[in-house]
Amino acid sequence: MVKLLKSILDFYINSSIHVALSVVSLVVITYMDMAIPIDNTLLCVVFFATISGYNFVKYFGLTQFHYRAFTNRLRWIQIISILSFIIMSICLLYMQLMELVLLFFLAVLTFLYASPSFLFFRHYSISKNLRQVRGIKIYITALVWSLSTVLLPVIELISSLDYSVYLLLFQRFIFVLVLILPFEIRDLNYDSLKLGTIPQRYGIGTTKWVGYFSLLFIFILELFKTTVISFQLEVFLLVILTTALFVKKSSVDRNQYYTSFWVEAIPIFWGMLYLT
Repeated sequence: MVKLLKSILDFYINSSIHVALSVVSLVVITYMDMAIPIDNTLLCVVFFATISGYNFVKYFGLTQFHYRAFTNRLRWIQIISILSFIIMSICLLYMQLMELVLLFFLAVLTFLYASPSFLFFRHYSISKNLRQVRGIKIYITALVWSLSTVLLPVIELISSLDYSVYLLLFQRFIFVLVLILPFEIRDLNYDSLKLGTIPQRYGIGTTKWVGYFSLLFIFILELFKTTVISFQLEVFLLVILTTALFVKKSSVDRNQYYTSFWVEAIPIFWGMLYLT
């Protein structure tokens, strides 16, 4: 029974369903922060786009070069990815023009992140993708998450919103950066030195302090918003403290469940608190 539950959990994580719920939770939080009605169609697009996009990033090399060695589990992940792409494509028919433009930009960025980027710079090999460019992997991920979960839900209304939306966009970017730090600490012994991750460049201790001060900074920024709701502020403080705790407990010895499940569950926890 335990083995079956572990197998289900592994599939849930590896098929990117968990991270998709995390991204959708951040979209819901944006709607509530901005006091905008939730668009279920956009939630559908974000959920299924995240599944197909993340699985493309994680398994692109496998499907291209090791198709014959595909395990049954990976085949099911491939099927889920294809179905997610189809459902997302149907939902796109109901999206507004500016939303489609932003989604196209995010799709291109995701493609270049996983596959050869074809950036015509002399000092970059044509076979290099954005993920392999030194020092920018974490920032590309944070950019995609922040644009998807903040700008996308409000892009059609942005002209009628105040500066709070830009403040939220900046906060979300920093928050996602901090969420990625436990992953970078965990992978410190496995990542190529060419990646130039934050723990590689500054060490684990300094990386954690960067996380702490970043979280304190975005909490202070919360106080400068046009409208500050006490309940949301209390929830945000709890999320900040929880995230800081996970950063503190991060180490190279942590297993995948610590990061890929518990750390990525923080936005889900946040969204559930908002909806209670």
